[in-house]
Amino acid sequence: SKKFNINDISSKIINRNPSGPFTTSTLQQVSSSRLGFGASRTMQIAQKLYQGIEIDGETIGLITYMRTDGTNLSTDAIDTFRKYIKNEFGDEYVPDNAASYSGKKAKNAQEAHEAIRPTDIMRAPGTVKKYLSPDQHKLYDLIWSRALSSQMKPAQFDRVIIFSFPSEEAADSWWNDPEYQELSAHRRAGAEITLQRVKGMRSRG
Repeated sequence: SKKFNINDISSKIINRNPSGPFTTSTLQQVSSSRLGFGASRTMQIAQKLYQGIEIDGETIGLITYMRTDGTNLSTDAIDTFRKYIKNEFGDEYVPDNAASYSGKKAKNAQEAHEAIRPTDIMRAPGTVKKYLSPDQHKLYDLIWSRALSSQMKPAQFDRVIIFSFPSEEAADSWWNDPEYQELSAHRRAGAEITLQRVKGMRSRG
């Protein structure tokens, strides 16, 4: 194993703002990267969640309209989200002011729709899982989590940066390694290792 000498350690708190609720395009992108669903598959599942799932003998639409360029949420939805966050996670996760993701004024009817969100935030993914197929549950969980987290405070991370350099013995060993010689033509010998420890709580989105 290679030996390193630690030259310096620094730490600072960084904030990461939550992402806005999904539009059609961002839902397709994240669904593809996280769930492996193609755009067509994503929209088929979203269509079913929008049209309605049978729950205890009643057909209930679980999400708002899924074909939208809108990034805003209704005032009522924001109020219920903030109350849910306060009750479930505590006041410290509720921002002083509601987050807004509205861009320019809507240019057409599609953009006038809300962003994609759960119709009722109280229907947490775990409470409706038994009524959904595995793929439906995965997509609903993605939509629910992203919408809820959009109204939470920024996540806080304690970023620790360790500057280290190989010891003389290790450096000699590396220098005689053909792979290291090739690598060193593109990079300096020093290595920066960044470790992030989540301090705040924000959902997977």
